[in-house]
Amino acid sequence: MIKYSKLLIGTGLLCIGLAGCGTSNDAGKKPEKKAEQTSAQPSGKTEQASGSAGSQSDGKTADNSSAEQSGVRVMEQNLTFQLNGASKTETAFLKKSDNQSYSLYILPEFELTSEEPGKDNIFLKSDDSVFMRVEILSDSADLTTEEEMIKAQLGAVSKDISTPTLGKLPFKNAAAFEAANNTDVVTSILVKDDKTPFKVTMFTKKGADYRSAFIQMANTVLVSPEKK
Repeated sequence: MIKYSKLLIGTGLLCIGLAGCGTSNDAGKKPEKKAEQTSAQPSGKTEQASGSAGSQSDGKTADNSSAEQSGVRVMEQNLTFQLNGASKTETAFLKKSDNQSYSLYILPEFELTSEEPGKDNIFLKSDDSVFMRVEILSDSADLTTEEEMIKAQLGAVSKDISTPTLGKLPFKNAAAFEAANNTDVVTSILVKDDKTPFKVTMFTKKGADYRSAFIQMANTVLVSPEKK
């Protein structure tokens, strides 16, 4: 009995030892698998996100650059302007001049037409005496001389030539002059762009102040690269 008891005890200890070894090996293997999975997943996601973002960024930059260089523009654009003290937003449509190498967005109440070589008119359909003349200048134009010419032309309307109260103009660099009489208001703006200078002359009336609408349309003027 004593030998049999010792044998049972020995067998029990051997089983416990083997079970302990198996548990230790399993415990050692499982953390290694988890560590491999954890380290692999973030690496894959980061590379995919950065690669995708890089492609999209490069594509957008290339598209914008190509559009600017080729002069490609959308067919319509919303313009917000002031009319007799009230704010209005309307959809303007892209128009290309048949007379000069530029395009711009025209509000529905207006129409673009050629006046003479180097001059276009954008007139109010309901009253063609209200209009804006657009003149694209050479990049070598003497802008000081252009200013003097503007003042001389406005002198025919009134001897009192002033700076118009138009608020902040949307152009980066521009000079504005205005003359008025009992009925008419004539406003000229010289946009002093280094590459594509141009000037606009607005013929409006007291009580029919379309200057803001004209300015917003003029601000969309884009001269074609092949204008010279």
